[in-house]
Amino acid sequence: MSTDEQRPGGGLQPRRPIDGAPASGEGNERGADPTAHDGLGKDAPVSPGEAREARRSLTRDLLLYTGYRVVLVAVIAAILDVVGRLVAHGMPLIIALLFALIIALPVSMVTTRSLRRRINASVAVLDAQRRGRRDAFRKRLQGRVE
Repeated sequence: MSTDEQRPGGGLQPRRPIDGAPASGEGNERGADPTAHDGLGKDAPVSPGEAREARRSLTRDLLLYTGYRVVLVAVIAAILDVVGRLVAHGMPLIIALLFALIIALPVSMVTTRSLRRRINASVAVLDAQRRGRRDAFRKRLQGRVE
């Protein structure tokens, strides 16, 4: 957490850490610099095989993540529907689904932490490849062919 402070002559000073929060570049609670793009750096080229594997992994992990979330909502809605029938005279299915969506969000955030990290790693590799291609394209446009 950071705050902006007014300078005596006007304007804002750069953000400074408060409450023991790390300064920019020192990393955050997860050990990563929040301003860093992907941790690969500009000098780390991504091989086509690595990008292909990242794309394949990303597709698989996104399908798993989406499927898990849909199944989780369905299971929670079914549980709410059964409990609603036992306790009261039933619960409309749309209400059970809405409550299931609300309940499933924090549950899936906790239970799919490693899957979301794999997805983020795959996206970082693909982003580094895209950034490298963009930089190479800009160099070609400027006439600096490598």
